[in-house]
Amino acid sequence: MTMPLYILLFIFPIDQLSLPNTTNSVILFFSLLGDLVTNPWILTLFIISLFASAAQSANTPNWLALITDVNLPEHRGAVFSIANLFNSFGRTVGNLGDWGRFGNFIDVSRQPKRLHCDDDDSAAAADPIRAMLCDYGEV
Repeated sequence: MTMPLYILLFIFPIDQLSLPNTTNSVILFFSLLGDLVTNPWILTLFIISLFASAAQSANTPNWLALITDVNLPEHRGAVFSIANLFNSFGRTVGNLGDWGRFGNFIDVSRQPKRLHCDDDDSAAAADPIRAMLCDYGEV
């Protein structure tokens, strides 16, 4: 039940989403809450994700009960160990796949130029984020 809902989330259109042109996370959060109430597409996505998360959270107790009931008592320890090993392996491979997928979107030639920080940098004085980056040597 979980996979079809997650697949539906990826193919479901996000139409009429209007976000303010800001980087303030509080304003963006309240804008999304407003869209949740006023935009039926966003509300539908929220309901689908809620059901997908609920279906996924029901997996762990059922999985442990299934392993316990199906295997003989003298083999349960080995089966739990093998199952946990492959579960951890699957999570690792999944994370590596995400890094490979998102790594293709990074284009080094289009990276922003580094800032030049001087002691009398008036732009850094006017922009607190730039001043902070210049202070910590991150630019």
